[in-house]
Amino acid sequence: MPVYKRILVPVDGSSCSEKAVKTAVDVSARYEAELHTIFVISDMVVDNFKRLGKSQANEVLESLKDEGRKYFRDVKDTAKGWNLKVVETIREGFPADEIVTYAKKNKIDLIVMGTHGRRVGTRPLIGSTADRVIHLAPCPILIVP
Repeated sequence: MPVYKRILVPVDGSSCSEKAVKTAVDVSARYEAELHTIFVISDMVVDNFKRLGKSQANEVLESLKDEGRKYFRDVKDTAKGWNLKVVETIREGFPADEIVTYAKKNKIDLIVMGTHGRRVGTRPLIGSTADRVIHLAPCPILIVP
């Protein structure tokens, strides 16, 4: 039976992310694991706002970081009562790469993440970020639809 000491859940405010948070909290509580949460601000978004000018770009970046902090509060609310240690991180960059880099650097044992689970015919599709993480991650991944 695997032992998970550090579990990572990427958050973005989507309904898939919210479901993944609930699952990650449940698994973290079961294994008494640290719950790491990461919010990644896409470098493409940051680059687009830099064209507005430095002052406006910084304002937008701070607004996005505040949004990430709100998601972290939601994670803590979900984890309330479980006595879990929650570690919060905000990064800028390509989301899948930042998630994988964080997992490697922090010796994450399991990544729990959501996907949109769209379908083409009868075949479910995995979102591009989840797909890239699946191929690059140094640990098991639990995908929550």
